Amino acid sequence: MTATIFSYFNVASGIFSLVLCAIGIFGMALWSKVIGKSVGYVIALFTCNACAVLSNLIGLELKGKAGYSVFIGLHFSNFFEFAFGYAMSFVFLLYIFSLLEERGCKIKTKLPAYAFFAVSIIGLIVGEATKTYFYIDSANMYQRGNLFYVSQALAIGEIALNAVYIVVYARYFKRSELAAMCIYLFLPIGALVAQLFIYGIYLLLLSTMVALVVMFLLMMSVQVHAYYNKEQELLDMRTKIMISQMQPHFLYNALGAIQEMCHGKAPDAEQAVFLFSKYLRENLNSLTQKGTIAFERELEHIQTYLSIEKIRFDERLVIEYDIKVKDFRVPALSVQPLVENAVKHGVTKKKDGGKVLIQTEETPEAYIIRIKDDGVGFDREYINPDGKTHIGIDNTKARLKAICGGTLEIESEAGKGTTARMTVPKKQRKREKE
Repeated sequence: MTATIFSYFNVASGIFSLVLCAIGIFGMALWSKVIGKSVGYVIALFTCNACAVLSNLIGLELKGKAGYSVFIGLHFSNFFEFAFGYAMSFVFLLYIFSLLEERGCKIKTKLPAYAFFAVSIIGLIVGEATKTYFYIDSANMYQRGNLFYVSQALAIGEIALNAVYIVVYARYFKRSELAAMCIYLFLPIGALVAQLFIYGIYLLLLSTMVALVVMFLLMMSVQVHAYYNKEQELLDMRTKIMISQMQPHFLYNALGAIQEMCHGKAPDAEQAVFLFSKYLRENLNSLTQKGTIAFERELEHIQTYLSIEKIRFDERLVIEYDIKVKDFRVPALSVQPLVENAVKHGVTKKKDGGKVLIQTEETPEAYIIRIKDDGVGFDREYINPDGKTHIGIDNTKARLKAICGGTLEIESEAGKGTTARMTVPKKQRKREKE
């Protein structure tokens, strides 16, 4: 009677676990943008658990039936149930490693994780061959071998190794994340211990599945919160960069130049007004741009800005272009602030003016944009009188890294000029396009 109840319970819990796995995999795929690079390991965890559960269900269906094919099927089902169980602990560690790397942590060594998993799988293969972990008797029933408890000790050892890594790198996780990980690690241990003393009932896979779901619900709440905070920060950055671009200094001077043209240079004034309105419109449009835009669009905005400045400074401002490649994407208003710095802080502060050079080139890994000027330059420790760094530089660096994983380097020498080097990697996360 007890055996029958256990059998019904095992089948029902197995089916329930498979349903939870399917929901989990679908949910992870749906929220992949929020989870980031680690989503693959999360899906792998659910998949490993599903495979372990399916192997268990196949074993339950086959046990006690006659035939050599049943005998072989039972061997395989039980072997893979063990194997996928070990794999889950290993994949969980890979997930932890991925999270830590995303948060800027350098892991001292991953060797224990790989070594322990290899030992577990080798032990399973040897145990299968020698019938020391488990064996199938003449009635095609699963029986524990003499070294069955070694297999369970290895499973507990893998969980303990997970716990060690979490403790060592605990400072990189929030309290709610640590609590979620503890639930995932220690709930299955309780089930494993119960299984050792209650023969015939399978609690481990069900408890692992429940713990897995609970853990990721808790951790997802943290990641969702962090994701939307990041989106808000990017929005704030776009607002700041727009405001920084529409400074009174530039606006007043541009309007003043247009006013002077109205007295005797009406055609030039008309062109200046057209360019100025175009410039303002692109700045306003940038507020709604979350991802990247075509570099050609950014270049057009730069040309509009420089055309206005050319009207103001005439021969004092020389503009050169060396565009070798333009079929790529950049964050909106990421290059224009660099050009504006070159004009405002470099060329126009030089008595006789100077030259601004805009270059692009392509490497196997990235696209390179250089903004060079032969203006006054500045020392590496240069700070504006108001205590702030150059216009838009900090925003540009942050947005470039957040949106496409790019970098920005500034090299300058007092009296010789400044070079801004922007690197946009070819391999970047998919984001919303224009």
